[in-house]
Amino acid sequence: MEGGHDVIAGSAHRHSPGCSSLVTDGTWLWRKDFPHYVETHHVSLSSAFIEHVRSVN
Repeated sequence: MEGGHDVIAGSAHRHSPGCSSLVTDGTWLWRKDFPHYVETHHVSLSSAFIEHVRSVN
């Protein structure tokens, strides 16, 4: 597992170990460190993704 850094700020973050590992729910695919960017940098999520997450609770 590699260690990574925040591509926006350049610093390490709590999702750094294995950050480029991929996660899926069978429909969508994202990197393991995606929550960091949502929480820290408030990246926008597509409405289709949000609707999907809400539909599967």
